[in-house]
This record gives sequence, C-alpha cells and structure tokens, in this order.
Amino acid sequence: VLGDVDDPEVTRSIMIAPMRTGSRVVGAISAQSYATNAYTEEELELLITIAGSAAVALENSRLYQAAREQSMTDQLTGLGNYRLFHEVFGKEVERARRYSTPLSLIMVDSDSLKTINDTHGHGAGDLHLQHITRLMTTLSRRSDYVVRYAGDEFMIILPNTGGAEAMIMAERLRAAVEQSTFAADGREVSATVSVGVASYPDSGSDVEAILKCVDDALYSSKRAGKNRVTRA
Repeated sequence: VLGDVDDPEVTRSIMIAPMRTGSRVVGAISAQSYATNAYTEEELELLITIAGSAAVALENSRLYQAAREQSMTDQLTGLGNYRLFHEVFGKEVERARRYSTPLSLIMVDSDSLKTINDTHGHGAGDLHLQHITRLMTTLSRRSDYVVRYAGDEFMIILPNTGGAEAMIMAERLRAAVEQSTFAADGREVSATVSVGVASYPDSGSDVEAILKCVDDALYSSKRAGKNRVTRA
C-alpha cells in the first residue's frame, strides 16, 4: 500500500507490506513518515523484499519452537516429559538455592498399571494414566510443574513449597486416586498409587541428591504395602 493521510497531525505517508509464507499472511511490516509523498515505488518494493525475508525468519522460529515443544511433551498425557523435567527442575533447584526458598518434589507411581493392562488391555492402561494425569493437574497449583517422568511414573515440582505442604498435597492425590474410578469398555476400574516426597534443602542441596531421596521415598511406599505416601 502506498498513499497519503490527509490529517496534518498524524502520519502523512504509509507503506505496508504483508509478511507471507506461501499463501498465509503471518504479519506485516510498515514504514511511516510525516512528509507527504515520502515513498517511491522502489522503496515499496524494498519493503516487500524485507517483509518476505522477515516472514521466512518468523516461520522458521515458529517451526523450531513447535518442534521443541513437541520434543518435550508426552503424547499420551499432554504433560511435559523426562527432558522437560530435567530442564525445569535444574532451574528450580538453582532458584531455590539462590533465594533461599523451599522447593519440593513429589514422585507418583501407579500400583495398578500391570494389573489393568493384563485384565482390561493396554487401552485401559492408557486411560488409567490419563486419569491420574487429570487428578494431578486438578490438584496442583498453576505454579507447579506436572510431568510424565517415565512409564507409569510422574513428577510434580512444587516451587516455594516446604515438605509439610508437599505431604498434604501428596496425600490428597493418593486419596483422590484411591477414591475415584475411570471407565474402560463400560466397566468402572479402580487403582491406587504410591508416592514419595523430597524437599530442598532438607532432602538434599542439588538435583541428584533430591532425585535419589524422592526415588527412595517412593520405593519405601512400595515396600510398605503400596497406596501410601512417604517423605524422605
């Protein structure tokens, strides 16, 4: 677009070039001047060329971000995955250390996945994991990070949260799983989970130490009969 604006108190000349990728417009670049007839056709062509290059750069950036998000997302549950967990948890431990704030980690493991798979089929097992996911995301806060760590293991990162508060949330989650069911092939299926809780700085001062503690706490819950919460 090349033209003049009549109002003397505003811009009098404007060029606008669309940013196109294929047939899709992803934005626009404009140039403005207070002078009348400030731009030539050659300058408009230059702006169109710049807009085309900018559109390519913008689309490449969008594709990169989409690929990165996909690589960090578990396809079954829609949660972050193992890779995202380690990226986020490392940053949260560093933040807790820098500002002397508490940080807690909850590890959740299904007690029932193998039995559900064997009894009702792997499709029901997937529904079970999605059911746990819904409960975790419902009970967690907006500031928490819920991820599928591996298989039927999940992690919940709780910034600015001490061990006692984390235990309350962990017990609510355990009880919610025990007291609820999900439908598989027209049948109501029940399940339980075992949970471990660890905190910074009580359980450790670095990522490796906290992960070992939360893993040990989870398996203490398993060894003690499952369907319980243990704090490191």
